[in-house]
Amino acid sequence: MRMVRFWDVLHWGWYMSWILIAEVALTTLEFGLQMGVTKVIFEEDFFRVINKLCNQEADLSVIGAIIADIKTKCLAFSSCVFQHVKRGGNATAYELAKYGAGVVNMNIWAEECPVFLLHIVSKDVNSL
Repeated sequence: MRMVRFWDVLHWGWYMSWILIAEVALTTLEFGLQMGVTKVIFEEDFFRVINKLCNQEADLSVIGAIIADIKTKCLAFSSCVFQHVKRGGNATAYELAKYGAGVVNMNIWAEECPVFLLHIVSKDVNSL
């Protein structure tokens, strides 16, 4: 019988978070290309993933292949920027994630802000 240490489980959880964040970024880029977006800015509070995306060297980690795919997709945009933000600076993304957890069908908002996000987005814009 193999014993699983808490550290092993915690470490695997971190990897799963990295994979999820990288996959979301890749899917977002693909969707942006389909929509005709030419400039993208990714703001993420997971510093390690942002660091991997900004690093010019090949990534040999668990998510290295996804990172390489993201970098390749970025070449199709006139501008593709990755920025680290503090967790508090990502309030809009967290609110969208909470909303998305209960959504069955795809919702797309183009050039408009969903009503349930207006108060958060206005606080975000006012802080600039």
